Amino acid sequence: MKSNLVRSITALAAAALLAASMSGCAWVERPRKWDGCALLGAAAGAAAGAASGIVIVDNTRGHTETAKSAKVYAGVGGAVAGGLIGGLVGHLLCDELIQTPPPPPPPQDGQ
Repeated sequence: MKSNLVRSITALAAAALLAASMSGCAWVERPRKWDGCALLGAAAGAAAGAASGIVIVDNTRGHTETAKSAKVYAGVGGAVAGGLIGGLVGHLLCDELIQTPPPPPPPQDGQ
């Protein structure tokens, strides 16, 4: 079970890296305001990351007594990683675009 879990996580990370490298700068069309969507995404990502970290440590250690410190470190690490990823995804998906100013009018002849 442990090797299948490691293979699954490795395949998922490789697929995410491939998708990110192929997208290039497509998401960076115009700058966005950092707003509530980034905060909501960070909170959701931190919660999901902490839970995932604790569950992964619990399941990879077998059914033996898992050290409490290992769960704490996995939970904190998962929360930090999930918060960063969730904040960026929330920002890119639904934060408001900053409106660019209109171009200046063309110069008029004779002035």
